[in-house]
Amino acid sequence: MRIFRIISPLTLVFLFAITGCAESDSSDSQVADTPVSTLSLDPIWSTAEAGNDFLGDGPFMVRVDADSQVYVADRSTQQVHQFGSDGTWQATTGGSQGGPGALQFLVGLDLALDGRVLVVDGSQNQVLTWEEVSAAPRSTHRINPWQSYRPFGLFVTDACTWAIPHRMSHSAQTGADVDPREHVVRYRCDSEVPSDTLFSYPRPEQIVAEPMGGIATSAHPHGRKSVVRYHDEHFYEGHTSAPAFRVRRQDGTIIDRIRFDHTPVPIEQNKLDAMRADLENDSDTPPAVASALLDAIDNAPRYDTHPVFDHIAVDAADRLWVQPVDPNAEQATWLVVNRSGETVAQAHAASLAVRLDVVHRNRAYGIRQTDDGAHEVVAFAITEE
Repeated sequence: MRIFRIISPLTLVFLFAITGCAESDSSDSQVADTPVSTLSLDPIWSTAEAGNDFLGDGPFMVRVDADSQVYVADRSTQQVHQFGSDGTWQATTGGSQGGPGALQFLVGLDLALDGRVLVVDGSQNQVLTWEEVSAAPRSTHRINPWQSYRPFGLFVTDACTWAIPHRMSHSAQTGADVDPREHVVRYRCDSEVPSDTLFSYPRPEQIVAEPMGGIATSAHPHGRKSVVRYHDEHFYEGHTSAPAFRVRRQDGTIIDRIRFDHTPVPIEQNKLDAMRADLENDSDTPPAVASALLDAIDNAPRYDTHPVFDHIAVDAADRLWVQPVDPNAEQATWLVVNRSGETVAQAHAASLAVRLDVVHRNRAYGIRQTDDGAHEVVAFAITEE
């Protein structure tokens, strides 16, 4: 019964995934004929064009405040940079050279509603707060990491409460993941001890610990990862292998599920042929079960197993800007999805190597990799075509 116990469930999961049904708890409220507008994302400034080419190889988070000041966390230099609304450099803090505000392992950046800038140092287990990036930190708050886990992100949920994602380190003996899940843990500014765990989500295998999509997420070798964003008192949590998101309150409870339409990319036939061969050579699988699975394989759409989407951003109307994965694309594309799962707009940018982090008013902000491998922060004007 070995194959029946192992191959059959994996086969079912795979077939559900490639037909877009992997998220069984997602909403079916999508309306197929919703009018879709077309948006254009046109660059209006970039840090490189403004002469600010000092970003290192590790910019991974962008945040924008109410005055359109832009903040960028760069892990390669352990620094936070502030840029004006026109892209001009304003200030830099952090760095690993010692002194007030020095950072050893920058893993999280967020802004409080009152304009304060907060970062998490994952090596020193500290939350540092600045009122002005050009000055010394206002405060340094030590946190006691949850159990034997380590922090790797930050969401500021109110003036004195932080939601900090945690993950367990690899096994020192095998290098394998000790805990297959990651956990969002709540802290208060008046205590070093965690208050509670808000929610958990899958941690894919073979982690490379690359912060993307709003927090430091776990990337699979094929690009599959968990993505969590926080916006307007809600968490948006999903996995890039399925076209679905869960919407959570500040306490972690699920209040909504969003499922969006997507166009999969063709899969190589030999992947399905290998699954068929495993079943045909398995004498322990009951004939009726094997027959049903073989029929499902034969009738399965030839979809690729790479991610459905890459990154997301959330705008003021609580719409998700979802960046679908298409290796054949000639321009960057985003689906603008409302809370009912309807795609209400498609946005396009000429450059492919762009990741949006923030949609703020009539602008979008992200990180772009240039042809020579450098990184720059880009602001786009959003216009309707």
